Amino acid sequence: MKWMNAYGLSLLLTGMAFLFSAAPIDASVIYTLEEVGSDVVLSYTGKINDADGLLFSADNASASGYISPTSGFAAGFELGSVTNYDGSFNGPDAIGSFNGFTDGSTHSGDYFGFDFGRFGDALLIESSYVFGQTMSGSTTFENNTIAGLGVDVGSGSYVWELGNTAGDTITLNIIPEPSSLALGLICFGVLLIHRGRPTGFSCS
Repeated sequence: MKWMNAYGLSLLLTGMAFLFSAAPIDASVIYTLEEVGSDVVLSYTGKINDADGLLFSADNASASGYISPTSGFAAGFELGSVTNYDGSFNGPDAIGSFNGFTDGSTHSGDYFGFDFGRFGDALLIESSYVFGQTMSGSTTFENNTIAGLGVDVGSGSYVWELGNTAGDTITLNIIPEPSSLALGLICFGVLLIHRGRPTGFSCS
């Protein structure tokens, strides 16, 4: 009977995994802000399924990636036209306290921007974008750090709900330079190995 219970639980978990994998979880755009060597890279991938519930506001000229912790962020580059869709998003009003803008040094891929906070909520998408198609892009901020950009490093991630018919979301994941985290894990492992043994090893 215990084997049957375990088997039944396995089937249940497998079925749940299938259901969740079949759900439209890809109906989102996921940004990653990551320290890479001496630079910071803002990259994204995903799609916006529709603009229903959002309001077309304007077409603008060319645009490129930037970060403003109290206003928004964008990645990629568009030489042509960018369309703004205004909305009322559910999520944080800031990702840091710095009110200024930092323009990226280099850019690649599709342009996609996201405004929130003090200047209102809006999506900034290439005018040629076809809703439902996957897009991706990146912007590099050379010789900088996440903290130097004014972004709150300790928050880990931010999520905004767009309020459109498709229920799309924007997620920003923050990944600091990994060396300090790796060192901490190494120290923790060594301390576990030497626990209860005389040692002069110290993580300080």
